[in-house]
Amino acid sequence: MMGESSALRVSKHWNMMLNSLPKLWIHLDLSKANKPNVSLKSIQAFLRRSHWRLTRASLVNLQPVDFPRLMAGLRQIPSLEHLELLGSFSSKFDVAPVYTLTGLRTLVCSASSEITLAHFRKVLLDCPLLERVEVYIKPAPFSDVETFPAKLPNLRSLIILGFDYPRYSNVHSPLNLPFPTNATLFDIIPNLEEFYLIYNSVMIRNVPEVSNLPKLKRFGLLGIKLSKYPELPESLEHLSLSMSEYNLPPGVPSNDISAMAPNLKTLILHRFQDDELGPFLISFTQSKSSLTHLDLEGCHLHVEDLLITMMRGNLEGLTYLNISGLAEIDDKVISNIIDMVPNIKELNISRTQVKEHSVKKLLDSDKSNLKKLVVHKMETPFSRDFLDYARSKGVEIPPPINLEGTKRAPVTPTPRR
Repeated sequence: MMGESSALRVSKHWNMMLNSLPKLWIHLDLSKANKPNVSLKSIQAFLRRSHWRLTRASLVNLQPVDFPRLMAGLRQIPSLEHLELLGSFSSKFDVAPVYTLTGLRTLVCSASSEITLAHFRKVLLDCPLLERVEVYIKPAPFSDVETFPAKLPNLRSLIILGFDYPRYSNVHSPLNLPFPTNATLFDIIPNLEEFYLIYNSVMIRNVPEVSNLPKLKRFGLLGIKLSKYPELPESLEHLSLSMSEYNLPPGVPSNDISAMAPNLKTLILHRFQDDELGPFLISFTQSKSSLTHLDLEGCHLHVEDLLITMMRGNLEGLTYLNISGLAEIDDKVISNIIDMVPNIKELNISRTQVKEHSVKKLLDSDKSNLKKLVVHKMETPFSRDFLDYARSKGVEIPPPINLEGTKRAPVTPTPRR
């Protein structure tokens, strides 16, 4: 927003040219503002130049006290379809509720604009055109929980995020969706294509029923403790269990996973914890010729189980493999990749025991299709000569993220979708 406004002041010619391009003025994007607090006066000037035909608003760098007045103005713009709340506006939702923007098709609320379950329910009720929703939701007392609306046929993407409140045992987790009695996701949201529950160490005793969602393509249970694996539909193409944990209760038989999601293309098990991860990987990846993307970074996976998975031909179709941070990964894995993962184009072996001589064999192989190699913080650092050689073969080698001599605050790992 501020870039367009600054350009108007360059000259009369620039002013006329920019005003003649209406698409420049349909997105009120305060995330690009040069100042931490954008004035309402500047926003009003932008809205006038847009001829009140705004379609998208990304709100941040705004004083919370100004939020209700801006929301009142946005309610007068029927063309507004997409709203991102990236600032701290939760305290003003009582006087400026989101659900008054009834024409919304997309709603994204950041962690600093988390909403209550009651507010979320009103959003779903009063904004029937919504197609994509990504919200942080506060836990609520059981007495305050009301059921979901009966039908949400337009909703295609639902992403619910929450925080752990271990001190309170009498609150309703936002991940336990309050459906009407005996209703399933299919009954409420039959056209759902993307569904994520992202949390911090919460046991879901009853995993969501998604196997009967005929259009579901992307599904994730992230940062969650699971007591069973969810049944998955045939339509699923992308599954993430990043930073989740699987604990099968004693005496409970595990469900058959080998036949699930036969059309899966992407499997993300980044930092996933399962005492039987090896058998899970071997079983789950069989009969999935469509699988092209596998992320195993930071898992406690025995190298023998990975080799068995390769030897059974489960990974023949992979074009992307991330095995960084797996303690037992060494040169014999690279030798097997040459023969058993012939289509690999991107390989991340950072923080492993692999030596450069085995990777050179991969690069020199007639079968090699490698285009990108990530080798950060190797146990034995790769030489500059090797990196130059790899680049001469047309392989991209990304530089380290943390440059030597610079101090950076440690980055808290986040789940991968």
